[in-house]
Amino acid sequence: MMLQQTQVATVLPYFARWMARFPHVRALAEAPLEDVLKAWEGLGYYARARNLQRAAALVLQRHAGRLPDDVAPLRALPGIGAYSAGAIASIAFNRPVPAVDGNVGRVLSRLVALPWPWRGREGQAALWALAAGLVPPRGARLFNQGLMELGALVCRDKAPACGRCPLRSHCAAFAAGEPLAWPLRESRRPRRAVRGVLAVLRARGSLLLRRCPEDGLWGGLYEFPWLARADGETPQAAAARLLGSLGEAQAAPGDTWALRHELTHLALELECRLYTIPARNGPTGRAGALLWVTPRELARLPLSRVGHKVLAHLDGMPGAQRQARPRPHPAVELP
Repeated sequence: MMLQQTQVATVLPYFARWMARFPHVRALAEAPLEDVLKAWEGLGYYARARNLQRAAALVLQRHAGRLPDDVAPLRALPGIGAYSAGAIASIAFNRPVPAVDGNVGRVLSRLVALPWPWRGREGQAALWALAAGLVPPRGARLFNQGLMELGALVCRDKAPACGRCPLRSHCAAFAAGEPLAWPLRESRRPRRAVRGVLAVLRARGSLLLRRCPEDGLWGGLYEFPWLARADGETPQAAAARLLGSLGEAQAAPGDTWALRHELTHLALELECRLYTIPARNGPTGRAGALLWVTPRELARLPLSRVGHKVLAHLDGMPGAQRQARPRPHPAVELP
């Protein structure tokens, strides 16, 4: 699950920490969600972490704590799609089922000169049928891993090493002399720009955070309160609207700076405003969505990537007291 949309080199240290923290299914199923998200912090695509915990709970309930060894019951678990189910069933249990990831999809697309983008509906149907016919009845574990490695190391996206590929005599793309013409590409949707304002409220060394809704962009993580500007709304009007929702309508802004953060499908352009107020108002516990935290408390909470960027800016301000917090682990820029 960690390897979905994320490179192996990025995943390895996370995997080691994850297994130390959650060494078995019950440990993950019964852990507080905040602990799960904190262990995942920096990997992005946090729905994967939430789904892993939900899947662990179902494995306890339905399968006595043992992971199913076949595709159908694996597909019934949250967050496990066709690739993950095939990879688990074949690699962990040697079941003769296909597992088509990006590397395998590229190899097979070139092998048969697939006439559709492989990630589209027609391409997916064709490649899964092809892969299913290729998997041997014995040794599926080695076969599927071998195809993945072939795509990662030889049949590379931009620099295929056709001269040392064991499949070149069977490869339609190689025979055509244009291996880079495959796989066919789907046109990418442009990122949707979202402009908004973000408020950093500071009172006697504490900062105000907001817990993201579990079905939202960074579900279950904490962030600095922000909102998207309505059409035609000025940053000043949006900031006033945001402060009003936080019960701090009279707060006067200090420093202001711009922050940009790109996600897979969004480009956030936020005007960040720092407000120093004399006392903490409103919530002090974790019952609601808003939470005042000290630097020590902040270090224990899972924070969104935007939140880490805000803290990095605060740390760099003249005369700033560095926040007592861990840096997020190096990772690609993901939601």
